[in-house]
Amino acid sequence: MKIPEKLKSEKIRYIKILQGKKRPSENNWQTTQNYSYKEIKEYLKNADTYGVLCGEKSNNLAVIDCDKKELASAILMGLPSTFTVQTGSQGFHFYYFIQDLDKKIVLQTDKEHFGEVQFTKAQVIGANSKHPNGNIYKVVHDNKIATITSSELTEVVKPFRKIKKVKYSTNKGFDLDIAEVAKLIPGLDATTEGLQGANPQHGSSNGNNFCVNLEKGTWYCHRHQTGGDALYLVALVENLVKCKDILPGYFKSNPKVFKQTLKIAREKYGYDIPIKKDIVELFTGEKSNKLNVQGIVEYILENYTFVTIRDETSKKPHIYIYRDGYYRLNGDMEIEKIIKELFDNVPWKSFYRNEIMEYIKTENIVDRDAIHPPSHLINVNNGIYNLKTYNLEPHNSKYYFLYKIPIDYTPQATMPRIMQYFESTLRPEYVDLSQEVFGYCLYFS
Repeated sequence: MKIPEKLKSEKIRYIKILQGKKRPSENNWQTTQNYSYKEIKEYLKNADTYGVLCGEKSNNLAVIDCDKKELASAILMGLPSTFTVQTGSQGFHFYYFIQDLDKKIVLQTDKEHFGEVQFTKAQVIGANSKHPNGNIYKVVHDNKIATITSSELTEVVKPFRKIKKVKYSTNKGFDLDIAEVAKLIPGLDATTEGLQGANPQHGSSNGNNFCVNLEKGTWYCHRHQTGGDALYLVALVENLVKCKDILPGYFKSNPKVFKQTLKIAREKYGYDIPIKKDIVELFTGEKSNKLNVQGIVEYILENYTFVTIRDETSKKPHIYIYRDGYYRLNGDMEIEKIIKELFDNVPWKSFYRNEIMEYIKTENIVDRDAIHPPSHLINVNNGIYNLKTYNLEPHNSKYYFLYKIPIDYTPQATMPRIMQYFESTLRPEYVDLSQEVFGYCLYFS
């Protein structure tokens, strides 16, 4: 038997099939025991059936396995003409290359099954093969295999799918701009609906299984069918929770993860999130009249990162708060603000502030001479650039940066106007040297 010319390709993998059946004859057909056209030719000399592997191994080949005329009509009307086969059971196989498809799609409503879009870990019986009932898989449209997008496919097959309502995991009382997190996720491209790319935690086989709706403030993972708001995105990106586990109520069931997420949201992403006074006991004792200084300070330090810097030049130690990737001065003012929030519904006494402030000044004390971050690290807007590994690393409070260069590190960026100035002003041998001089200005000193 022969494989039709339009189906012959070194980009497509083929499967050995049990004769008289529709299933593969080898166990590892999805991974190792699939073959190129050259490799399958010898097998075809004595076979009457072969399979075509779908998915990434076959250049993202998808086959719409159509069982109903209504679906076939919709495909013929809504998608480009392509290589098409009538199956042995009088259905149709429509062949398409879909580079951004993520997985197999079942085409079924509550009332009826219409077919499947076969993709990764799936195979279909190839054209000119014999069906177990004796019928031949016939080529009905001998066209070149067309290329379409997953969105084009989705639009056409929408009436033949059961639409699953997405349940986004959200947190009441938090109105946070999700763009503050999304802008730090590499590889997200702008689309008409927001941002789209690979899931930042587990990646994607095609680079398009994750989207962020900036207008609604939500994100969604197509692989696990999970989604949430900005806080859940922080937890996802920081690997505090697995993507598949992000379901409504997760934070309520995992308060420690919630606290970690809040802290990182404040410090790394710059969210102004007030702490909740009902989480910490303000007073202790039999009559609840003793200020719980230690408990309050411990809670503040759980949610915020401070460092107290002392030196010989000042009478009072300086308190710095870690926010948005670096330690900021006037941490004492931030602490006072936090204390006021805690005592929002309690008659205020300056004694509360003084006691708590004095206690905090004894925590995380660092000598000024010890706060220098490593010289090979440059703190920029979207992370810390490592001059030894040439990689951009996430911001980290363990490095005592007291500044942040307000620009993004962009590897592919060019500087045509600066280069034009250098080349028109300097001798050629001084152009590289001038760039190095300006580069050294970024070093901490």
